[in-house]
Amino acid sequence: MQLYREILGLDPEHVLTYLNLGNVYMALRQNSEAEEAYKKTIEINPYYLFGDIALAKLYVFTNQANKAADLLQKVVAWHPADKEIRLYLGLAYSLLKDGSRAVVEWDKTLVLDPQFAVAHYYLGLQYQNDNPGLSKRHLNEFLEIARREKTYDERQIADAEKTLKKL
Repeated sequence: MQLYREILGLDPEHVLTYLNLGNVYMALRQNSEAEEAYKKTIEINPYYLFGDIALAKLYVFTNQANKAADLLQKVVAWHPADKEIRLYLGLAYSLLKDGSRAVVEWDKTLVLDPQFAVAHYYLGLQYQNDNPGLSKRHLNEFLEIARREKTYDERQIADAEKTLKKL
């Protein structure tokens, strides 16, 4: 934190420093400080996607889905081809109990990147009650990609396997 403050003393509009500060605050669960830092990145550069995505993630993970959806709807209007924006917009809709809009966003992430495993994961979870066959397909695709890439959270893998056993 001290190093980041020194950098900001030299360059008070250093976007990446504010993003990193926000990440540190988020890791420390100092959510209001993280929000301030992420908002500063967007204030300095309104088209800085990493700031928008970080702020949206903070909102999603702190149960402020309305704020995440509002933010990402604006961002997706000028940058529709970013899979992370679509992923978090889908999560926001899901938290708002709007499953159909969540599915639309996650489907769009797969158009952008068919191997985006986490989109398959969330689609698999979303479909488990309404369309078990489609749920199985997406969860199996998630597991195949996750095991091949070896970069996914073991909890998500275990959750996908557990859900598949129930289907």
